[in-house]
Amino acid sequence: MIFSRMPQLEQFYLESLMALQKHGITAQALCLHSTMEQICPPQIRTAFQGWTAERVTFGEGTCLYRIHSGRPYGSWWMLEPPAGELQFRIDYAVRPEWNAATEMAILTVPRGESLSGWIGRAAYQGGIYIGGGVQVYLLKVPKGWVSSGPVPW
Repeated sequence: MIFSRMPQLEQFYLESLMALQKHGITAQALCLHSTMEQICPPQIRTAFQGWTAERVTFGEGTCLYRIHSGRPYGSWWMLEPPAGELQFRIDYAVRPEWNAATEMAILTVPRGESLSGWIGRAAYQGGIYIGGGVQVYLLKVPKGWVSSGPVPW
């Protein structure tokens, strides 16, 4: 059972952290934390420049933006809406085959609530998909916190 191995996993992460710190790499930069729900999945880290993302908590009133094609409750968000489709594709390294970019969702954290995720710069995805825009990855997006409509461009 995986729960019986939790102390060994935690010990492994702590030992790894100490080894990485000798080289100036922090646990937060690699999304390594002592509890399992705070570990940034490896397949997510690769979407961030240098495989680095920081754990972040957004408080009440925070607005996040998502360009999508019928999936308003997805995991990838932005701090600001892009000025147009070209900026969206270049800054966030989103290829047309991944997202037709027909709608924009706005997530607003309600009063008295918070939402945690990871934040960092989008990684290069080849060609003109340079990346560098600040993106947010959320594990769970609560229903009712999101409104969606056509993209503004």
